[in-house]
Amino acid sequence: MVSSIGDAKSIVTKEEVVESLKNYHRKVEDLGYITFTGTCEPTLNHNLGKMIREIRKISDLPICVITNSSPMGKENLRENLKDADFVVATLVFGNEKTFKAINRPVEGIKLIEIIEGLKALKKMGGPKLAIEVMFIGSSKEYPVNTTDEEIEKLIEPLTAIDPDEIEVLTTSRPPAEDFAEDFIVPAPDTRLKEIAQKFDESFGRHRVRLVLKGLKRKGPACSTRT
Repeated sequence: MVSSIGDAKSIVTKEEVVESLKNYHRKVEDLGYITFTGTCEPTLNHNLGKMIREIRKISDLPICVITNSSPMGKENLRENLKDADFVVATLVFGNEKTFKAINRPVEGIKLIEIIEGLKALKKMGGPKLAIEVMFIGSSKEYPVNTTDEEIEKLIEPLTAIDPDEIEVLTTSRPPAEDFAEDFIVPAPDTRLKEIAQKFDESFGRHRVRLVLKGLKRKGPACSTRT
């Protein structure tokens, strides 16, 4: 998570997005969603709200935004999401220390502001909100978010946010930083199932979506990143 909120600007224009969709989406059958995602953080584009509203004029497909949640403390960026149908937002910690150790955020991004921003987003009453919780393991003595203590700490903000859906999954790709490639590993399926069961008890099975390789509980999520 390295989003620099202070430098947010529109790199992709509204016109580029709308014209691309005009030429593409009618040629593809069985589309479920039009999804904003990518290697960069889509909510940092200040024209995102305008893009969503313009897409409404040319397509009836539901619109989804996938975010790493780092800008959720900014009200103007949350406002850009109000016309989306579905938002998939990341929250994998309830502990600030673990958040800093694993996510290594740029200066100015604080976990409490992300949590408060997600609470505010849910209270807007606009898009459905799914929280994606990606669990990791480690082959060394390095902080992870799969311990019983971390799970209990995470349940607290998830309860306060009250999302429509919670996705439980692990990574299948190497870390972004080379130093971590030797010891950051996927969380075992057995542990993911235990965590999903704990979330079932806390939030209701109908809201918890367990994603394993080759298996996932059916749900309305527009995308799952692994």
